[in-house]
Amino acid sequence: MYMRVRYVVILIIQFGSYLSQNRTIDSLKINLKIVNSDTNKIKTQIRLAVEYTKLNMRTQALEVFNQALTYSENIKYNKGIIVCNGNMGKIYSASSNYPKALERYQRSLKAALESNNTKAIASCYTNIGIVYKNLSDFKTAFIYYQKNLKLGETTEDTAAIIASAVNIGNLFEIQKRYEQALEYFKKSLELALKTNDISGTIGSYASAGQVYYRLQKYDMALNYFNSSIKLCEGTPEYNNYLSINYANIGNIYKDKKEYATALSYYLKSEKMMEAFGDKNTLTKIYTTIGELYTILNEFKLSSNYLMKAYSLCIQTNTPENLITINSGLAENAFFNQKYKDAYLYQKRYKEINDSIFNIDNSKQLGDIKTNFEVEKKEIELKAIAKAEKEKLEIKSTEEKKKQNLIIYCILGAFVLVSLFSVFIYRGLQKIKKANRIITIQKQQVEKQRDLIEEKQKEILDSIHYAKRIQQSLLPTHKYIERELNKA
Repeated sequence: MYMRVRYVVILIIQFGSYLSQNRTIDSLKINLKIVNSDTNKIKTQIRLAVEYTKLNMRTQALEVFNQALTYSENIKYNKGIIVCNGNMGKIYSASSNYPKALERYQRSLKAALESNNTKAIASCYTNIGIVYKNLSDFKTAFIYYQKNLKLGETTEDTAAIIASAVNIGNLFEIQKRYEQALEYFKKSLELALKTNDISGTIGSYASAGQVYYRLQKYDMALNYFNSSIKLCEGTPEYNNYLSINYANIGNIYKDKKEYATALSYYLKSEKMMEAFGDKNTLTKIYTTIGELYTILNEFKLSSNYLMKAYSLCIQTNTPENLITINSGLAENAFFNQKYKDAYLYQKRYKEINDSIFNIDNSKQLGDIKTNFEVEKKEIELKAIAKAEKEKLEIKSTEEKKKQNLIIYCILGAFVLVSLFSVFIYRGLQKIKKANRIITIQKQQVEKQRDLIEEKQKEILDSIHYAKRIQQSLLPTHKYIERELNKA
């Protein structure tokens, strides 16, 4: 009951989103008629094409992207060329038209490299790697994922690191190297949660859940799948992830022999994926439903689904899907007592499986991982060396600053001492000059004093001389008294 209510709520939310997107498309069409500049027109066309893509209107989206691309090439608008080719590649990839997808991604990558647009380069590396993975060319896929991871670590682009870790983990999961796969998924999940990367978190939860499913740790797997579903619900652009999660939960219930519950999840997944149009994923869902109908002894339904899967697989040229399809067809034929057909399908299954997962292929991937780990260690060591060098440079700079400060202090002190010395010297010179003036004045005063003393002496001598003359001419006092007494 709860699942039905939740499903209805999701449909209502998606319908509301659909109406909102239609209004957005109408608004963008009106804007296209009034925009003046070429770049604004291109940007509006790109936004319109993206809205078409969200509604799974791929033909219209490709048409508008082509128009925007033509304008971008005419005016040499590099960003427009990157975005248009990249989005067209995604549409072709979702339709499992991998040759055209690769062509568009390579064009986008070329333009991104020319303009050194690191985010676009990272996106192209990821998308090209995914195409090669879907074509079962794991070695080339790993090379592109590795390039993206290196670029992400160099530019500190967490989204690129997360995407690379998930994709590399998926390769190891395909190779049944579950411990290595989990190692990458847990790293990507930790980083996605830390940086609030919703898309990366959804993918990491789903991928880790798939590994736990492979390890038959069903409770852990369900927790991870349900965590991924909660983030997907109500957001149409994540319907692809939502469909895959439903299918993965169906697998768990199938293994637990709760077939009715498993089938309900598979059918929900099928409906959503048919609307989304990802032929590669839809092939896997058809195959899984076909296998379940075989278990339920519904051989006709089983055969119908498996043949639908086979038809899509031939269109998309995905050898990996042919393995499970042939295995399912062999089982179906065996239960229908068509032993010759069962033998042929089983033979095809073994041939394709051996061609994809042979020892050399596994060894190549292992060698690539080893080389990658070595290179990663070298990068880490270089980073450590660089950090140490930077520390030494900082320390050296600080030492130079200290030395310069000491030199400046010494120079400042020297200047102050020099100024003080000049000041003192000038003061001493003034004092010396004043002393010389005082000495001269003193000498002059002494000279004047000597002159005065000399004049004074002459005057005194003159007075004494006059007095002696006066005394010699005048009678003495005694004589005068004696004469007076006589009188």
